[in-house]
Amino acid sequence: MVNFSSQAMSLQTLIDIDYWDVGIVSEDSKQYYRAYFTFQGDHKCIPIFTPV
Repeated sequence: MVNFSSQAMSLQTLIDIDYWDVGIVSEDSKQYYRAYFTFQGDHKCIPIFTPV
């Protein structure tokens, strides 16, 4: 599962992936893949279902 909208990461994950790219608007899928490749694929999304 890859996130594409509205995501959250732990502070430790953000530290490990060197936070975010300040040269672009933070984009969820880019952040996901930065974490994915930093941890050699050992990174996953956990869905949080909310009623709309």
